[in-house]
Amino acid sequence: TYSLSISGSGCTSPIVTHAVIVIALVQPSIITDDTLCQGAMIILQGQSADTGSVYNWTGPGGFIASSASYTINPADTSHSGLYLLQTSLGTCKSQVDSFWVFVKPTPDPYVFAVGGFCIGDTINLYSQTLAGASGTWVGPNGFYSNLPNPIITNLDSSKAGYYYFTSILKGCVGRDSLKVNANPLPYFSLGNDTIICGDVPWVIDPDMGGTYTWNGATGAGTFTVTGSGQVTLTITNQYGCKYSDTLNVVVANCLLETPNIFTPNGDGVNDFFSFRIDHYMELEFIIYDRWGVKVFENTANHQ
Repeated sequence: TYSLSISGSGCTSPIVTHAVIVIALVQPSIITDDTLCQGAMIILQGQSADTGSVYNWTGPGGFIASSASYTINPADTSHSGLYLLQTSLGTCKSQVDSFWVFVKPTPDPYVFAVGGFCIGDTINLYSQTLAGASGTWVGPNGFYSNLPNPIITNLDSSKAGYYYFTSILKGCVGRDSLKVNANPLPYFSLGNDTIICGDVPWVIDPDMGGTYTWNGATGAGTFTVTGSGQVTLTITNQYGCKYSDTLNVVVANCLLETPNIFTPNGDGVNDFFSFRIDHYMELEFIIYDRWGVKVFENTANHQ
């Protein structure tokens, strides 16, 4: 309590008293993690022993807050810096507490695959991440690689599924994944190489779905053979997977010209019966006499 009186010329004023209360604010304290990864939470928590204090936060990038606790979620590298806290009570202000927060960049990898995704194909896996980050791949059937861009060879169903890439930089972890499908091939067969008669058109009909390419030209589902040569068919299914087969075809003259009569009587005239045929699969040969009685029969297979 302060008292005041004024004296002068033998006179004294009345005494005036005034009570003064001095508030000693305690310096607040900040509680938070000082180092964390991008994407985590910064939890600013102030503590003050003065009941009724008002909290005044300031920080990087013009950050301000007025509550005892404040959460920044998610945090990124722009939130790194010096955070200041001062409390006030009335017109009185505390000393300032400060705290450095460092937000480390978290690698955010991106992965993709290049290939046909068909049985037997080669698939190239690619990853993109921050410079200096390490990375590992894991996948189906025990697949593991620490290469950034591994290769999957001879794709089959055991290698199909999800592949996961994990990237680590200064303790911060980022992940991405992709799916690899092993799509089936449109298997078919044109059969064995063959010989056909030129006077009988031959139509090849594999009876398969998909897109047909005959001898390099896209066409219908059937193909009519018109001459000797090689027939190559490629079928593309709904997955874009392709399968090809080739057939060698010989078009032969199958007409058989033979005499319709001979006289094997030993007179040296027309005693022998002969003919020639170059291409055949099966041959049946029967001779009848003039009265229709069968006198000879033989069969043969082409060798």
